[in-house]
Amino acid sequence: DAPYSLAAINAYFHLKNMEVARVVTALECIRYGYKPEAISQYINQKRGVL
Repeated sequence: DAPYSLAAINAYFHLKNMEVARVVTALECIRYGYKPEAISQYINQKRGVL
């Protein structure tokens, strides 16, 4: 048996995917001219889910 689990790697990639989604959401909000306060609210509300 391998002493290491893929769970940690899977969790890492899941968190990175969520981070990328938040960045894309922020860029799209900027592209559409949202105000900074609205962008912050939107990102915190969506939790990075597109």
